[in-house]
Amino acid sequence: MSIVLFYAIYFYAYQVSSSITTEKTSKIMETLVTSTTPKTIVLGKTLGIGIVGLLQLILIVGTALITAKASLDPELLNTVLDMSNITVYLGIITIIYFILGYFTYALLYALTGSTVSKPEDIQSANGPVAILAVVGFYLSYFTMINPTSELNLFASLFPISSPFCMPFRIMMGLASGKDVIISIVILVVTIFVIAKVAIKIYSNAILNYGTKMSFKDIVRMYKDK
Repeated sequence: MSIVLFYAIYFYAYQVSSSITTEKTSKIMETLVTSTTPKTIVLGKTLGIGIVGLLQLILIVGTALITAKASLDPELLNTVLDMSNITVYLGIITIIYFILGYFTYALLYALTGSTVSKPEDIQSANGPVAILAVVGFYLSYFTMINPTSELNLFASLFPISSPFCMPFRIMMGLASGKDVIISIVILVVTIFVIAKVAIKIYSNAILNYGTKMSFKDIVRMYKDK
């Protein structure tokens, strides 16, 4: 579950950065910013790709589960996956964490995508976000070795790892309702903070066609009115 969530969140979020850079390269962005606000562009693009990703994820996972139950012997299936732990509540929570995790990383990728002008620079610009995502995944993945540890609890609350970790804790029956609420609140607050920063940087950097911006340039651009 953690691996599926990680790849789904990571690759769909990455598409936001690629789309923004492509629009800058093709000069389409100049037309977009004259007809709508940068905030609308960022949130609209993030929401659009996210809806497509969510529908594809539901379709793939749903098809896999239905096919497994229909074609595999129940005893054989139970040796691979305990279907009794897959409940409607778990499905809803997993969708919620996919959405929140996607928005967290998609907005970060929107920020990095707006700071480059060439498709060949996007890999290096997205490097810090990719490292952050991998750290979050491994933090959740390796703490599952001891799911009752305090480190695993931390991973289920820490915003860069909670989308990959908390659904597992819920499936194992280790997460209380209070833990889930706190984790979701932390993620929502993180999304609002990232969105504010990303939209500000995007607004100032989207029409910049110079060299790739450094971290100092990004900080300076955020401070500028």
